Amino acid sequence: MKLGQGIERHLTGGGTVYDWLGYAMVYVGFLAGAGVGGVVASVFTGPQVILAAGLLCGATSLITFLHSDRKAILG
Repeated sequence: MKLGQGIERHLTGGGTVYDWLGYAMVYVGFLAGAGVGGVVASVFTGPQVILAAGLLCGATSLITFLHSDRKAILG
């Protein structure tokens, strides 16, 4: 929906091309997440899926904190 809103805003003259590209990046992020989820679901079974998802989310949070949030927090 956000991608559609971005395209509509861009076509009607509001916003910039960078706004539209931001929405496209969100869409690509959803596609990448679906791909990773498909791989996890085909490799792991049952409760292992929950463990794998938790580990992936934890690793992503840790990387995000160490590389972006920490720089903003500590200056």
